[in-house]
Amino acid sequence: MEKKVIGIVDDEEDVISILSMVLRSNGYDVLVSSDGTRVNELVGKHPDLLLMDINMKGIKGTDICRFLKQNKNTSGLPIIMMSGNDDVAAQAGRCHAESFIEKPFHMDDLLSKIRFYTSAA
Repeated sequence: MEKKVIGIVDDEEDVISILSMVLRSNGYDVLVSSDGTRVNELVGKHPDLLLMDINMKGIKGTDICRFLKQNKNTSGLPIIMMSGNDDVAAQAGRCHAESFIEKPFHMDDLLSKIRFYTSAA
């Protein structure tokens, strides 16, 4: 069975590092970008799912999500939005992300969501 590829877009290097380590140890390949303006390069490598922070320097994750969902080539890419904001659910819904998770989160909860959205891919 081919490994699933998870893209991580977050401007906090610590978050990228921890998520990458956990995902790799759970059998996923990982692509990362700490710059939301370069998400097209990451998406061009065809991840099976995208984990994206809502609040990044320069560009909001919700704007990237909205753009990806409106593009016919990327509209089917599952996106899980991450944020420490109380309104993460509403923000994720407005940009049509498949799901969300509040920071700080339990890795088991995140892995469960990732498995759910990549099992159909």
